[in-house]
Amino acid sequence: MQRAMLHVGHHGHVEDGVNGLVGASYVLHVMAAVRERFEWSSNMAALPPNAMGWTVEDVKPWAVEQVGIDAEDADKLVRQKIDGEALSEMTEVRLRSVGVPLGAAIKLMKKIEGLGGGGGSSS
Repeated sequence: MQRAMLHVGHHGHVEDGVNGLVGASYVLHVMAAVRERFEWSSNMAALPPNAMGWTVEDVKPWAVEQVGIDAEDADKLVRQKIDGEALSEMTEVRLRSVGVPLGAAIKLMKKIEGLGGGGGSSS
């Protein structure tokens, strides 16, 4: 993960500590990334402790933040309406059948098994 170190210079200009002055569009980009990360972190704090009670909207931030898959791959779970109950029945075969790449499917299965789910029928 890339870290942005911004600070306000002596004359009110924003500097990044490496390249000097930065443009307003860069500052807005960094602020948007921080807000998005904060919203995901806030969503994680609100997850029900039992994964079986997770909604479709709960699964995406978990998959991105806790599992570490790309948001694009997590969106595939959302499009398939995978909630906590469905997540507990997931198999690698099912994940791959909805277009989740192999690496992400392996990561998901390891975490799902840690939740006490996974290993449903392989269809």
